[in-house]
Amino acid sequence: MNLLIIEDEENIINGIKRAFQSYCDFVKFIEAKDASEALAKIYAESSKKPDAIILDLMMSYGSNKETRTLLDADDDPMMTDAGVQILKQLRLKEDEDNRFFEHYPLYVAIITARSEPLLHQELNRYLKGWGKIYAKPFNEDELVNDILYVFGKESKVIPELLPSGYKVPENRYGDRQ
Repeated sequence: MNLLIIEDEENIINGIKRAFQSYCDFVKFIEAKDASEALAKIYAESSKKPDAIILDLMMSYGSNKETRTLLDADDDPMMTDAGVQILKQLRLKEDEDNRFFEHYPLYVAIITARSEPLLHQELNRYLKGWGKIYAKPFNEDELVNDILYVFGKESKVIPELLPSGYKVPENRYGDRQ
């Protein structure tokens, strides 16, 4: 399974990798530190295409000036973070051609320090039940458990490490009719 981590903070990337490596050995990590890198890796025409994405909302658009134009940022200041625009672009691409990705729609785990209820409402609209928002600082065990569940993989996460009231994600691949 290819897991794309779109995050600009090295300590968070390393923490996510360590958490997955504690529970499984089949995840291959792909990293992107800005929106330009992320788009290139999301739409790669190779076996390195992601099966799931962990997406930070606040990051730079990168050095590629075309990225900002491609992402076509909203006038709404709440929606201008590069991560929000990546999610919107991804869902538009999936709607146009759902054969582009093996797993459709891609599971997107959003990690963010932003807590505005209207933003979360809008993000959930784009997630379409195939993703979840994790507030920083987030529970890495929950993130691992959720992604393994979505892919129908056995999780070795100890239930006591999951947050109180934990619920598995809404959907998982293989359960669809």
